Amino acid sequence: MRALGERLGVEAMSLYRYLPSKAALLDAAVESVLAGVTPPDPADPDWRGQVLGSARSFRQAIADHPRMVPLIQARGPKLPKLEAVWRASHLVWESAGADPYTANQLQLAVGAYVIGAPLWEASLDRDTADEATDEPAVAFVRTAEKLRRELAFELGLGLLLDGIESELKRRAPKLKCQEAGPAPTPVEMAS
Repeated sequence: MRALGERLGVEAMSLYRYLPSKAALLDAAVESVLAGVTPPDPADPDWRGQVLGSARSFRQAIADHPRMVPLIQARGPKLPKLEAVWRASHLVWESAGADPYTANQLQLAVGAYVIGAPLWEASLDRDTADEATDEPAVAFVRTAEKLRRELAFELGLGLLLDGIESELKRRAPKLKCQEAGPAPTPVEMAS
């Protein structure tokens, strides 16, 4: 809190007039970073389009603030924005034909990719941060690299969703038979 107060040019204790605790400050910071994340719309029948849109918005938030990822992970799903995205995503997966257990696993898989890709990109950026220059050629190369990373992210996300779609179609008859029963265990799902 002292460092933040110094950076803002105020006494650390004066920050508590606006927020009741350090935890509230951290939650507000994460919510601010995630403000642009679009939860998927479970009412939209285009599950793939909804997952793509939400994943892209989440990736952008992480890419814009990569140093916030540990804080986002630490604050976790108890934050209203993350909880809303998780719940909506879960409903989208179920509308795509997944049982509740599988919906949870699918959201974990997509979430790992969406968070992991920009973290990897940020690690590459840290490696070249000392190479700052105003030369047009260097700026062009960095712009091209950013575009290449975006294309790579889209390719990976598309392949992940292709695999999910294929698996959901393959399991559809089995999942339909189990609708009235409990969610299958990982062992049952593998058979």
